[in-house]
Amino acid sequence: MDETLTAEAADTPARLNAEQLRTMALAASGLIAATAASEYAQYIAVRDRARQKHGSEAPLTDDGAATQPGASLTAVLAVLTPVLFGIAAVIFLLVGYALGMASPKPAIAATLLTAGWSFAAATAATLIASMIGLLVAALRNRPASEEWARNEEVAAARDAWRQALRRRGIEPFLREVRNAVSRSLDQDEAL
Repeated sequence: MDETLTAEAADTPARLNAEQLRTMALAASGLIAATAASEYAQYIAVRDRARQKHGSEAPLTDDGAATQPGASLTAVLAVLTPVLFGIAAVIFLLVGYALGMASPKPAIAATLLTAGWSFAAATAATLIASMIGLLVAALRNRPASEEWARNEEVAAARDAWRQALRRRGIEPFLREVRNAVSRSLDQDEAL
């Protein structure tokens, strides 16, 4: 859509910019997409055949990556644990140092500082462990089939769908908008 909008924006009257054209096209996306429905159905059929050949169980995105619904508990803990330990460390250290400035120094100040530095060390350790765990998960969850992503038949079907969408959907829609704006400008000038 962006390629077409860039080309069409130069020919469109000055009252509409590329962003306005994009908004109008997105609002009419259902009508525009319907113009290339047969090519899209063909693309989906070819993509599904390619997926079945490679035995992938998970649904695949357009770029061939397997999608997993939701986040795993490990991923959630990998993100939340360092954050929570870090917040606890900051709170304990701030309160410990604030109490340490009081005169006479309360005995709990040293305990809070010890707890704060312990949480700071735990933050560093969990951050390192989380980074390693996320790296391992990313490597493990690479696209299951790189051959699928490079499948020429799927790429050709996707390109045919995109070309049909552009030629029969987006370009005519933008021409109609341009013509409607031109007619409106002509009527305004006539008045």
